[in-house]
Amino acid sequence: MTSQLAGKRILIVEDDPIISENLANQMTAEGAQVIGPVATADAALEVIANTELGGATLDIKLMEKMTFQVADVLTARHIPFVFWTGYDCGDVIPARHAKVACLEKPAKPDGRAKSRSSCWRWRTTGPARPSWRRSSMRNLMPAGCRT
Repeated sequence: MTSQLAGKRILIVEDDPIISENLANQMTAEGAQVIGPVATADAALEVIANTELGGATLDIKLMEKMTFQVADVLTARHIPFVFWTGYDCGDVIPARHAKVACLEKPAKPDGRAKSRSSCWRWRTTGPARPSWRRSSMRNLMPAGCRT
């Protein structure tokens, strides 16, 4: 089975060097061309403005700054992405991004890549969900994903 990430240019927005390296290695193993990692919102915005991307993983908080401005730009450019965070996704994601898949850190190393692919597939091909309740959405998403 071919990975949903195979051949895609994926931006990694993550400020923890160990996590970003592990994430980059796993994405590369799934066939993605990793862009970054970048550790600041400004660096992410510069990459988004100047690079054709097939998707992104976005840590919600970088160096004490929330990154929803980056999520807004990704959304405006129709670039699929998933949130990747240590926070409870339901507590921090604003309503305008409620339909974006969210992976919560930490995740098991061997399960993370599989879950991310499932979230990615669900995010890019799933049904429109704005009017659905969060609790019912969680039941429909693959294991490891949250909205």
